Amino acid sequence: MAEDKKVQKRYYLEPHWHEYIEDKGHNGSSALETILIQHKEYSNNLFDLRFIINQIKQELLQEIDNGIKKNVEVEMKRIRLGTNNTDRNTQVLIELLQGFMVASNKDTITTTDLYKPDFLAEAETVVHERIANLKQKKHSKGDEKE
Repeated sequence: MAEDKKVQKRYYLEPHWHEYIEDKGHNGSSALETILIQHKEYSNNLFDLRFIINQIKQELLQEIDNGIKKNVEVEMKRIRLGTNNTDRNTQVLIELLQGFMVASNKDTITTTDLYKPDFLAEAETVVHERIANLKQKKHSKGDEKE
């Protein structure tokens, strides 16, 4: 700043602030000016630091969001493929049963709530055990990854 543009003002300060200003320079005006310049730089740097922190936070949140979406997408694909396979197998069984019913001239059926044959109970037990074993294998694979 040019000397002719300086403004003279009188401020009242507590003694410890007056001592602080005097410790910063030869005369009070230049010391106070130095303190104000440093404060302004500090304020600007603090603003810049907050801006940088916000940018990093936004990028980090975006990366986390992308990672979660990717993992969910992979899991959903696995579920969708399993569901499609199950649907396909069910449709094949329905067609086989339809063919069997037509070939056997069956017009009505006896439902399992009226009669449940031993072979059906045995098949249900086998399927239940198979599913339990697959769950057990899946859980043990998960334990090995950790």
